[in-house]
Amino acid sequence: MNRSGEINAFFDQQLSAWDDARQRFANLEQVSTREIVVDGFALTIQYNPTRIVSTSANISKQALSERPCFLCEKNRPACQMTKVVDDDFELLVNPFPIMPKHYTIPLRRHEPQVIADRYEEMLKLLALYPELTVFYNGAHCGASAPDHMHLQAAEGGLLPIQKHWRQLCKTLEKLCPTDIGNADNGTLTNGIYHIVGYPFAAFLVYSDNETTGEELFSAIYNAMSEMSETDDEPMMNIVVWRENNGFASVVFPRRNHRPKCYYATDDSQRLVSPGALDMAGLVITPRDTDYEVLNAEKIKQIFAEVSYTEADVEALKAKLKSKK
Repeated sequence: MNRSGEINAFFDQQLSAWDDARQRFANLEQVSTREIVVDGFALTIQYNPTRIVSTSANISKQALSERPCFLCEKNRPACQMTKVVDDDFELLVNPFPIMPKHYTIPLRRHEPQVIADRYEEMLKLLALYPELTVFYNGAHCGASAPDHMHLQAAEGGLLPIQKHWRQLCKTLEKLCPTDIGNADNGTLTNGIYHIVGYPFAAFLVYSDNETTGEELFSAIYNAMSEMSETDDEPMMNIVVWRENNGFASVVFPRRNHRPKCYYATDDSQRLVSPGALDMAGLVITPRDTDYEVLNAEKIKQIFAEVSYTEADVEALKAKLKSKK
């Protein structure tokens, strides 16, 4: 059931009742952007000073234990409205937007940021609101509230990876075919693909239904888990949208939370802390100094430090090919 009209009405009602959020969304129309081409792919750099809160978030265990969780209902601003999605999740307007319509979708109870058993919610959301793009930041790669499970969503089709999707589809290498149905869009069939033409590590999970999507995601999740050095989930960002009659889930494997330049104490410091939208080609800079000096070489270095290495990519590909 498509409920797009409901979510649009909810968004408008929330902005009419919340002055600060309305002003930040209005300010978003004035943010500066420019393109940087990295390995033939055009990324967008956005100067967005309101995002300094998330970009500089301290997510150490001590810091999390000392602050109230801003995603728990009891700690939210009184004017923040809630739209119930299902028994597990609810939808909120994000008061610090990156996109023209930006939502946070927290679990309705306080549990850690773990996607393994929650990936299906991303597909369910897109079944309800097919015009959205839904995304996930892992606890150690972009989430400013790693102690509270949440997804995010935004108006669809606006990310660089989506704008250039037809070009990228020409570079897909299928790794893990499945005989559980075929996608009905003339080009893609159900499976896991390496997006060869993207400037850093990215894999596509494509499915024509939710059940197959969950099975395929479990396959890449488990393969990444075998390579992970952490005790919790493998580091990743995920961006999902409706592609014709199916679900396109791009998984960005990660190996570091932030690049070295983030921690620099001299003029080389760059406050870039990549999350899902950055990995999808929209690089957020909360400081004008960083916005002005970033170039293709610096951007490439930042993402090389946080993404899988070429050796990691080949190892993951080998694991997935073995699952044929």
